[in-house]
Amino acid sequence: MLKKIILFFALVSACINVNAQSGAKEFKPSVGQTTVKQFQYLAVHDSGDIQNIGTKLGFCYGQIMEVMGKENLKQSGPVFAIYYSESSTNFDFDAAIPVTGKMSDMNNVKSKVMSETKAVVVHYYGPYEGTPAGHEMASKYIMENNLTMTGLVWEEYVTDPGVEKDPGKWLTNIYYSIK
Repeated sequence: MLKKIILFFALVSACINVNAQSGAKEFKPSVGQTTVKQFQYLAVHDSGDIQNIGTKLGFCYGQIMEVMGKENLKQSGPVFAIYYSESSTNFDFDAAIPVTGKMSDMNNVKSKVMSETKAVVVHYYGPYEGTPAGHEMASKYIMENNLTMTGLVWEEYVTDPGVEKDPGKWLTNIYYSIK
């Protein structure tokens, strides 16, 4: 199953960043365990294929930001995406933004809560198409430490590529929830 997840993220990452700049600095990812505290977020559930997932994520984030503006909600952390499928052709995901304030569902933007969870986290620096190396690190760490995944896998996009032009400085935190 972990090999399918890694393949899945290799394909997702390739299509998220088709416009990555060349010459990115070599990244030095780190891996460890953490406890993710409970937080609330708004999400749009969607799916996409390898050619359009990056565009779809951007569109979903735009829908969420529109609701945030109407409801006067504040972003409380980096945008992220929860991936539910392992398909190499169609990706099932939630595009999500953590928020503070009183939330409610609005059309296809849903209010959700991430429960507190233990997780393996990889801090990956580099262009999005390189994140499969981070997923491989997480998989290896889980196996070597005899950990059990609980099924939830998500990527947190800390650095905004619209602000930071050097892809070698882009931070993506990759989480695998564990028991």
